[in-house]
Amino acid sequence: ISLGHLTKALSPKEKQKILQSITYIIEEYTSNIINNQDYSKMQLLVNHCESFLAHTCCLINASRGSISGKLGSLYYELENYGKAKKLLEESLIHLNKNSSQNREKIAWSLNYLGNVYRVLCEYEKSIDFLEKSLLLYRKFLPEDSLDIARNIRYLGMAYRNLGNFKKAEKLFQQSLAIYKNHLPKTSINFARTLRYLGMAHRSLGNYKKAKGFFEESLALYKKHLSENH
Repeated sequence: ISLGHLTKALSPKEKQKILQSITYIIEEYTSNIINNQDYSKMQLLVNHCESFLAHTCCLINASRGSISGKLGSLYYELENYGKAKKLLEESLIHLNKNSSQNREKIAWSLNYLGNVYRVLCEYEKSIDFLEKSLLLYRKFLPEDSLDIARNIRYLGMAYRNLGNFKKAEKLFQQSLAIYKNHLPKTSINFARTLRYLGMAHRSLGNYKKAKGFFEESLALYKKHLSENH
């Protein structure tokens, strides 16, 4: 993304209009490639987001906060948790300056920040952020939205790590039910959620159920990933 000409050729109002359009395109594209788990495109998008954020003189708080949040989520997916945490925290600082107009973006960043804390083994802090995100999502999104499905799955993962396997199993079932309404049953998100359901049932001693979920999950993974992945 090249924005150098914006600072010279356009009026401030024109610049902001174009920047808001670019911000929206990046937001939507990031959500799509994360939902599709397209890691090659994620790495390319990281570079574009970083270039966009480098134009500090042009960006309003909402745009900077939104793209920082999306970039943080990309770094999370690419397993760079230190950078993810830093960017997500910066995102919330910018977005909370006008929280009433940035609720969806705040919910996104809270969701991913909660999952970063889960990976860092701070499970109670993870659950706190994830539940705040879910509460916010439920104020403006339908209950069967994909963002809520992802949030619920992450919350289930945190409860499983904390040892509350029944709570985790219930949340994974809720997440899977939402995915069934929106995604083809061959989706990678089905594979992941089925695997987590298998893990929850294994921890609960339901080994036959666990085996069934693991086998179903493995069959889906084989459609998406190479044998040596």
